[in-house]
Amino acid sequence: MTKTNSGLVEYCRVQVGRPYWFGTFGQTASAQLYYAKKNQYPDYYTASNFQSQYGQRVHDCAGLIKGYLWSDGPNSSPTYKASQDYGATGFYTNAKKKGTIGSFDMIPGRLVFRGSNQTMKHVGVFVGNNTVIEAKGHAYGVITSKFSGGGWTHWAQCHLIEEDEPAPTPPSPTPTPGTTTYTVKTRGGSLSLRKAPNLSAEVLANMPNGTKVQVSEIVKGEPCNGTTDWAHVPDYKGANGFCTCSWLVKDVTPPTYAKYKVKTNTGVGLRLRAAPTTASAMLALIPNGTVLTVTATQNGWACTSYGGFTGWACMDYLVKL
Repeated sequence: MTKTNSGLVEYCRVQVGRPYWFGTFGQTASAQLYYAKKNQYPDYYTASNFQSQYGQRVHDCAGLIKGYLWSDGPNSSPTYKASQDYGATGFYTNAKKKGTIGSFDMIPGRLVFRGSNQTMKHVGVFVGNNTVIEAKGHAYGVITSKFSGGGWTHWAQCHLIEEDEPAPTPPSPTPTPGTTTYTVKTRGGSLSLRKAPNLSAEVLANMPNGTKVQVSEIVKGEPCNGTTDWAHVPDYKGANGFCTCSWLVKDVTPPTYAKYKVKTNTGVGLRLRAAPTTASAMLALIPNGTVLTVTATQNGWACTSYGGFTGWACMDYLVKL
């Protein structure tokens, strides 16, 4: 069975509200499991309410990911696999795609961590909409928490889980007067359009990677991935909202340069000079009939390139095509 980001998200959603037992990965809590784990990790089994949790599915933070990897469904019994038995540090170290939280692309199903590059102390699962599901500790169980302000330091794509196929790129919208076209540039996921310029605001729509959007203005909002800039998108499929500029790239139309043909009176050629004056040094002699691309003009001179040189040619001997 292929394991995917979306599958991990759905698995975690089912586990919310269930207990945290250190060293577990989706087993059913029982007296036998309790005494085995208490003997193995005595410091983590001092609470008085373990017996009341018998019969429930239990995990620790890394066990939430292993429970998904080793189970056929969110309520089926896991099958232990020693080759995949990683803690938080192991999941981060073995990931091929990872980084500090400032570079996080907000793709649901990614893992988020607290710690350093050498030692990760905790791991959760980002599920989208500024939300993380984490097995926080025995006093909390498996909970949902806000991503922003959660103290997360790193992120990674689990190397044992495949990323979901990106949605097809929708056609470009017709530009709206008074707006500027931007393109959503994530690392495969979608960008949330929110009711206000902050990460806790209601999500109105999710804009897939590659989507062209019309932006009416840039406003200041809650910091996200190193910027406080948010784009006001007045109309995306009928939704009027804001998205962080972290994953937007302004579309730039390449300049169109005019073409000119050299036409001298003598037919010999046209001098390319280092500056727009007849007193400057000659760089090259451009043959009569040569077609040139002119990138700028100044006081009757044209800036152009020929023979590996960029310089200026008198426009008296150029005919626009």
